[in-house]
Amino acid sequence: PAPGLAAALGLPDDDWLVKQCRHYCAALERAGKYQLYIWPEHCLLGSAGHMLAGVVHEARLFHAYARAAPGSIEIKGGHALTENYSVFNPEVLDRWDGGTLVEKRGELIDRLLARDAIVFVGQAASHCVKSSLDDLLDEIGRRDPALAQKCYVVTDCMSAVTVPDGAGGFLADFTPQAEQAFERYAQAGMHLVSSTAAMADWPGMRF
Repeated sequence: PAPGLAAALGLPDDDWLVKQCRHYCAALERAGKYQLYIWPEHCLLGSAGHMLAGVVHEARLFHAYARAAPGSIEIKGGHALTENYSVFNPEVLDRWDGGTLVEKRGELIDRLLARDAIVFVGQAASHCVKSSLDDLLDEIGRRDPALAQKCYVVTDCMSAVTVPDGAGGFLADFTPQAEQAFERYAQAGMHLVSSTAAMADWPGMRF
């Protein structure tokens, strides 16, 4: 670890941090999750990458005013020792010594599943959106599989992570993972829809 990093994170010492990093990578493999990737900084609080697109923000405010239904912003990724692809759960919840690293966010799932419909858009279809939908679908499976029919995945409002190689190809392309996830969601009862279709025409959508 970089000198002083363990102390800056409030950890006992560098040895503790090394053990946690090794435990973390092993936990990702055991769960069948992604290998550990070191991503460029992105979507940092206060940066352009974290802001809603202007037209989306305006629509959100208009809905809040018209329906007297204030929206809320959910912040994820607040713990330095775990990735947080999903808005619901961090990738790893426990520490190498058996303690709890961070808790699940069951209250957010409760709020969403109480709604008539849940519409999913965002980035990326192969990572953050996928992880969020996977977590939600796991919880739906535990509660009532029919709840999946409340979920609408707007497939043309998201895309998979791709890393161009500069020569017309890709160093990495996660499109197959996103497509496999879409198929799994459809089989579970979620609706795959397009933004170009009127919401009134989406299956089961009520107004």
